Order: sequence, then C-alpha cells, then structure tokens
Amino acid sequence: MNTQQEQKNKRIALAISIGFHGILLIAFVLLMAWRAPNPPLPEYGIELNFGLDQQGGGEVQPEKAPGVEKILPIHRNKLRKFRKKPPKSLNPKKRKNRLYRRWKAR
Repeated sequence: MNTQQEQKNKRIALAISIGFHGILLIAFVLLMAWRAPNPPLPEYGIELNFGLDQQGGGEVQPEKAPGVEKILPIHRNKLRKFRKKPPKSLNPKKRKNRLYRRWKAR
C-alpha cells in the first residue's frame, strides 16, 4: 500500500511541477514580447503623397484644361466588313439549312 501512495504522490508532484513551470514560461514569454526593442525597428515601405496637404500647392493654375478626346461613332456599313464569314460546313446554296439561317439572322 505504501508504493501505491508513493506513486500517487509522484504523479501529483509531477503535475504541479509541470503546471508551475509552464506558468512561469508563459509569463516570461509575455513579458519579453511586450517590451519595446531598443533601438526601435526600422520602418519599411514607400512614403506616398496623395496631395492632400497644402505644401507645394501654389496659386498658379494652368491656363487651359486638357481636352477630351472625341469618340467617333462606327457606322453599320463599316461593321459589315468585319463580320465573320459562315463556316465551311454550312452550304449557303442550301437555304433550308437551319444553321445557315441562324447565322444569316445575326
């Protein structure tokens, strides 16, 4: 019976020891992680100026705003030139061909 009691006591002691050391380890890690580095870490990246500040704005404005490019309409006659030709499998002489009629209706 003495050995069973010793085994139980050893298991309890091991569990308490592991728990205590685990808590200490977590506490040290958290304390070291929250401490600011000395010297501070360098900042990486690119600084962008979005033009929101008044520095360098000046009062000189351009005389004329850049023009807008005109968009010309495309006429249907020019579009017909680029229209696809029917596939070779469709025979235009056979007007009864359903596929040819569908293509022609486009």
